[in-house]
Amino acid sequence: MKACNFLTACGVLFQRVGIKLESSTITPDQLMNIFQKNYDMLLAIFNPEGWLEITYVDESLRIGRDDKANIFVLEKTESSQV
Repeated sequence: MKACNFLTACGVLFQRVGIKLESSTITPDQLMNIFQKNYDMLLAIFNPEGWLEITYVDESLRIGRDDKANIFVLEKTESSQV
């Protein structure tokens, strides 16, 4: 049985090739196809529905909870003059 190492892996030489994308093109037909296949997902992203519940803590702190189980902590800060 032949001994193998990382570089030759039993007689097969592995090489790594760097790839860099420089440009791409999408045609109107391809774009329409993407929209049609992903219509429900795109509608959910760009036309969201839901609710946000705000809990008053004090003059500078609020806690928000939404229908997707996200929690937001909002703190009022002093406005800085530019």
